[in-house]
Amino acid sequence: MKEHLLKDEQILWEGKPKSGIVFRAGDIILIPLSLFFWVFPVLVFIPALLSEDTSFAMVTVFLPFIIAAIYVTFGRFFFDAYVRRNTHYAITENRILIHQKLFKTKLEAIPLKNLQKIILSRSSKGRGTITLGQSDLLDTFFEGMYWPNLKHAPKLELIEDAKNVYNIIHKVTKNLTPKAASAPRQTSF
Repeated sequence: MKEHLLKDEQILWEGKPKSGIVFRAGDIILIPLSLFFWVFPVLVFIPALLSEDTSFAMVTVFLPFIIAAIYVTFGRFFFDAYVRRNTHYAITENRILIHQKLFKTKLEAIPLKNLQKIILSRSSKGRGTITLGQSDLLDTFFEGMYWPNLKHAPKLELIEDAKNVYNIIHKVTKNLTPKAASAPRQTSF
């Protein structure tokens, strides 16, 4: 992360998200819903494929449904693990850096002085997620799911000692904020 620092900028904290397969709150609904994706292919595609009248056009029509069913049921867990394995976080006195190496390298730099809301959600074991900005129910529901044009609020996701990291952000934002203005709204659970 040092190569992404500005002149005279120092790293106050650096970390990575939890690795491996992770089940999230939204999976309570998504896992049963993903089984629905298999109803159509199993009840329609397989019998059509076994019939003698199957054409190439019919196969190409059903193929996206099969691919979507595989992704929603299984693939999203492996892709989420891959994304987290290639993600690094850093906090400096001015910015939060989120660096991802996926199909291409992406660096998201979030100025701490512009943060409007910081939300901490953590487990009793100390691991947690810090959401930087406004989050909604869909963001929580689709957490860990990657789909074209699905936007998530920036997060320091599934990090160790999340409360300590939250306190670092809170302390730095308090120091950046002029006395006349108020610090970002902090929400902690």
